[in-house]
Amino acid sequence: MRSLMLILAIFLMKPVLAKDSSGGYAAAEDAYRQGHFEEAIQIYLAAVQQGETNASLFYNLGTNLYKNGEMGAALAAHLRAARLNPTDPDIRYNLRFLQDKARDKLDTKLAHDSWLALSASRWVGERALFWLTVIPLGLAFSLAGWQLFSGRAPVLSWVTVGLLLLVSLYPGLSLGHASWQQPEWGAIVSPEVDVLASPTVRNAVVIFQLHEGAPCAVLGESGDWFKIQLSDGKTGWVPREHLAIFGKNFFSYQTSKSDQSSKKSAL
Repeated sequence: MRSLMLILAIFLMKPVLAKDSSGGYAAAEDAYRQGHFEEAIQIYLAAVQQGETNASLFYNLGTNLYKNGEMGAALAAHLRAARLNPTDPDIRYNLRFLQDKARDKLDTKLAHDSWLALSASRWVGERALFWLTVIPLGLAFSLAGWQLFSGRAPVLSWVTVGLLLLVSLYPGLSLGHASWQQPEWGAIVSPEVDVLASPTVRNAVVIFQLHEGAPCAVLGESGDWFKIQLSDGKTGWVPREHLAIFGKNFFSYQTSKSDQSSKKSAL
């Protein structure tokens, strides 16, 4: 029991960035304190591109983006942080602050996603949901296997197996929803952008316009275009350079001071 509690504590604790002088994040901390926000951004982005993913990383990235005058990208980074640690008060506060500053008053959840109100992903990140599912399942199968191979099958043990399976059901369903049903979110980074009916500028039909800081669910991509959906149900296409997203399946970030095209990356 003590071992189980220790495992749960390790995976449920809030991730903390390294503060020691030998770590790469220490250089980012120093750059932030000196007001060199662009330098700090590049350090955090390098960590993201190398596959690191935790809420504190994206929180710090978002803070530096905002200080650097990139409100839309800052919101996108905080949306990723909230996906990893939805109950962190600092992340939630910054999200509200950035949304209040945006011209388009949009929510960061889809109106038709009724399961989200019941899902544990509102309070627990995907990594924690994984372990809350796997640990009871592992214990249940281990106990069932021991009973079958040992020839001992007391009723109480099988009841315990059933209870462990039930315990894993809710986080398992929530994990499935978060991984496959809940879209990734980004934000508009341009002062104003036309949202088109199709991923092309030839004979394009403008459906509506968005402004910097508007949160968007990303449904897919086609070349240099992202298909987005808003919390009010509207859908359309925007060019990649107008959207920042730091998701698991979609990645797009282009600084306002660079012409370099962004690339897709799996975190």
